[in-house]
Amino acid sequence: MFACTTTFNWPNDWEENIMTSASVAEALIEENSINLLDRDLSGLELEPWPAFPEEDVLGGNPGGHRGCVLYRDPTRLYSIGVWCCPRARFRTVYGGTEFAHVITGSATVTDVRTGEERTFETGDHFFVHMGTEVIWNVHEEFRKVYSMYEISWDEERFY
Repeated sequence: MFACTTTFNWPNDWEENIMTSASVAEALIEENSINLLDRDLSGLELEPWPAFPEEDVLGGNPGGHRGCVLYRDPTRLYSIGVWCCPRARFRTVYGGTEFAHVITGSATVTDVRTGEERTFETGDHFFVHMGTEVIWNVHEEFRKVYSMYEISWDEERFY
């Protein structure tokens, strides 16, 4: 099993750690190659991520969400990772365009502007446009592997 360790000192450690935020000795992704990720990402150990702003928490414990960035390209604009959230309800605006595959769990995501709702469950794939404001209603612990493209990098972000 791989453990996620986000110990980078951005940007100083960037070049040395370009491959992955998981153990370099057991690299999941190697630079400039084709890679097969561990088929059981449901067992990947994840780290706590920062709590959502209090005003965006609508119920439950989204502050208990965890994640692991498996890869981030040298521009820091494209990433692949795993994210997990316990039962919760919260609002967020997508800072990037995301494609994801649901590993486990179920959640309903509502587009705040249009009111459109989609429920995603284990095995589903979904896509969210950058800038979309959504409300996540996580029915049971939700774990996804994602691929995200962002237009800018926040130097204060730790993941």
